[in-house]
Amino acid sequence: MALPYLNKVMITGRLVRSPELRMTNAGVPVSNFKIACNKEYLDEQDQPKDEVCYIGIATWHNLAKACKEKLDKGTDVHIEGELKSRLRRNSNGIKRSFVEIRASRVKFLNSDGLLEDLGGEGLGDTALMPVEDTVSATVTNNPATVSNELADDSVAENESPFSLVSNEHEEL
Repeated sequence: MALPYLNKVMITGRLVRSPELRMTNAGVPVSNFKIACNKEYLDEQDQPKDEVCYIGIATWHNLAKACKEKLDKGTDVHIEGELKSRLRRNSNGIKRSFVEIRASRVKFLNSDGLLEDLGGEGLGDTALMPVEDTVSATVTNNPATVSNELADDSVAENESPFSLVSNEHEEL
């Protein structure tokens, strides 16, 4: 008996910058953004340390439009989706492979402190719910670490991250 394949990701973090909305050649909306996930721990000398992981997120169709409309830099979000690997060329023509999350559901804390569900791919309207009624997740409120991500990104600000080099990957 073989194990079934499973590609499911759940992650909570803070938006590094506001989502960008683009259209594919076929007119399908796609929104891209990055989130920062902080992990606090004690080192060998019992000194507190903060480790940050930056994750790229892609949303499609109505979910992409909702993310562009409702999310801003610094927003705490909960993402559910699957990992996708893609290739692209940078401005020097060098191929770069990367993994991002293709979100199927996005939730965020709105200004009223309620968890707002933007829905998912193919799902209906947004819903509001008290945070206590949802799965709890720890998000570190440390905007200083989020701003450091911009310096770590190997893609230049004016360079489009969507010049694909292989037909095996989704068209953006």
